[in-house]
Amino acid sequence: MKNPHAHEIDKHVGARIKQVRRDRGISQSDLADRLGITFQQVQKYENASNRVSAGKLSMIASILGVKVSDFFPGNAPAPRGGKVSRGVLSIANSIRKISDPDAQELALSVALASVDAVRKAQ
Repeated sequence: MKNPHAHEIDKHVGARIKQVRRDRGISQSDLADRLGITFQQVQKYENASNRVSAGKLSMIASILGVKVSDFFPGNAPAPRGGKVSRGVLSIANSIRKISDPDAQELALSVALASVDAVRKAQ
């Protein structure tokens, strides 16, 4: 059920998460498992019933293989097709298993910085 009180940006972000997830052939349950949350919570993000935190949105982007900015209006759509590589899933799952939220955020930051450095080097 969509939230009639949700901000337009939350609705857009949720719709883009859903679109990219489907484009990648990933179920709500698969995404939820990789994020360490329930599929119901993924549903709530996609329907804008709940807002997605910045940290969680960053993890979603990493799992789906897109930039965080791809979820926002005015940005180029994320590339379609293709599954997320095993390496990316392995990194995301490893980060998800870190119990300390601060350490998890640090690991995610390091992983994203590494990806940026590789992209710039190409």
